[in-house]
Amino acid sequence: MFGRILLITFIFCGILQVFSQTKVKKLTIGLNASGDILITKADGKRIGFDSNNKRAFNEIRDSLISQSTSGNPLYHIPISDKEKNLTIKVFGNTPNTKGNLSITGDGFVIRLIGLELEPSKVLTISLKPNGQKLEFYSNQAEEMLKFNFAIDPPDGKEPSYLFKIERTKLFAAKKISLNLDIGNGTFDFIDDSPPIGNYSLNLTRINLDGTQNEFSKSEITSKKANIFQLDFKKWDQICLRNGENKKGFSKSKCQPLK
Repeated sequence: MFGRILLITFIFCGILQVFSQTKVKKLTIGLNASGDILITKADGKRIGFDSNNKRAFNEIRDSLISQSTSGNPLYHIPISDKEKNLTIKVFGNTPNTKGNLSITGDGFVIRLIGLELEPSKVLTISLKPNGQKLEFYSNQAEEMLKFNFAIDPPDGKEPSYLFKIERTKLFAAKKISLNLDIGNGTFDFIDDSPPIGNYSLNLTRINLDGTQNEFSKSEITSKKANIFQLDFKKWDQICLRNGENKKGFSKSKCQPLK
């Protein structure tokens, strides 16, 4: 069964047909523009194309390559509940090109929007297969970097969520980490880029009766470090913690957001 929020997203990404035909847990990964994708599982098995070495790989057992509605490859990767992180490399190869990377799994869709796919650009994404933790790295500076997380709890007894987060600037060779914990109602967004620019965040909650709640906050900044945690456990008391250092948020006061 497709959830309240994911049905539209699956159709938009052009992959509904494949997921409706199988009960095997899979991740489906695709790019809607000119560029190459190489996916590596924790055991070193690969699928996709390595632009740097001009080599194609199809080493992952029971994986599948299909075609999206835009004509680009879709990679379907079998996963298990004990699966460790996998790595996705995206290689740009066309000047003046932007594209979206979509990652879909059991109850979630993640989209990286407006990626610049210039030649020599290499983007690296480390992903926890349940979709709730992602790390992004680029060998070149990124501006207006956008991530969307659409989450449907598998039991259908909890609200669904759509998170949209944007970073105005990520410096070259820096990393951004996103960690979503639906159970505890927290969303961490952290990067090691200099504290220049800001984050903006939009959160939609789709309730069981179909009604929606919206929350947005622009210009989330820090003078010391880009280490933030959004606490949305209580919708009418959404607040933000700033870790200020990498020791965590346990001693950080949660500042109410309006």
